[in-house]
Amino acid sequence: MFKVISFATFIILAVNVIAENHEATINVHQDASRMQVRPMNHANLPHMAVRRETPKRKKADSNVCSFNDMDYKLQFFFNSKTNRVHFDLTYSNFPQHYDLWTGVAFGKSMFGLDAVIVRVLGGRIIVSDEFTRGYGPSMADLVQDVKMVGGSIQNGVLRVQFTKPVETGQQGYDASLAGCTTWQFITGLSLASPNHVSKHTRFPIRQEVCLDRCTQ
Repeated sequence: MFKVISFATFIILAVNVIAENHEATINVHQDASRMQVRPMNHANLPHMAVRRETPKRKKADSNVCSFNDMDYKLQFFFNSKTNRVHFDLTYSNFPQHYDLWTGVAFGKSMFGLDAVIVRVLGGRIIVSDEFTRGYGPSMADLVQDVKMVGGSIQNGVLRVQFTKPVETGQQGYDASLAGCTTWQFITGLSLASPNHVSKHTRFPIRQEVCLDRCTQ
């Protein structure tokens, strides 16, 4: 099922990608991409509300799990050798004339929520590792454990690949993804700026994910 995002909705939209203690960005020029690494600026994260759906595995590969909702699609699997979860996020019909954000979060509520925020700012794709302390602005983690692998915008499709450790031991900042945990899929687009993201225009979708079913 698909919904049309109205122009008014874009007025409340946002997006940001970081790897370790640096901000990893990709400048998109038509079909070519160029990676730049520059010092990280901390950014604020939005608050998340939720509804529930059922996770599905990709039929072609039983070890790759996926979540789909409207234009948002997230595929993921756990690499037991590296102890990291690999993510492949695609967003179809992505507007290229707005600064926007999307992403995925981990946790049942806004208190201690761990999130990976994907921003697109002026053609740059930025991924950041962030957390919240409640219903208020989020903050970028001092230790950026999320690693951006690649990203592009081609023919109106945003695609971003990144990895995240299953566990870091940083309680209060990074959630453990071991076993069965609650994930929140941020399927709506909202406006973003370098140091701020607007409140999500659509409630994130909450679902339980069991990584042992998505292991390679």
